[in-house]
Amino acid sequence: MVLGIDPNTNFVYSLNDIYIPIGEKHETSFYNVERGIRVVVDKCWKEDKELMMEILGYHAIKCPSNSEFLDAFTFFCENR
Repeated sequence: MVLGIDPNTNFVYSLNDIYIPIGEKHETSFYNVERGIRVVVDKCWKEDKELMMEILGYHAIKCPSNSEFLDAFTFFCENR
C-alpha cells in the first residue's frame, strides 16, 4: 500500500490526495473509497482492539477516524 505523505509534517494527505485518486483509478466515487476504509477500520477495531491500539500508539477508548488510523498506520509501517 502506498500512501501520500507530506514529508514536512508526516501527515497522510486528505480527500483530494487519497480518496479521489483511488476512486478514479478504480472507477468509483471518493465516497465509496472513504466508506470502504471506514468499514475496514471499524471491523479491525471490533475484532482486535489490542492490535489497533498498538498501531495507534496509545490507549484508545473509541474507534479511530479514517485519518487518525491512516496517519498511525503509516507511522507504524515506517517504523517497524
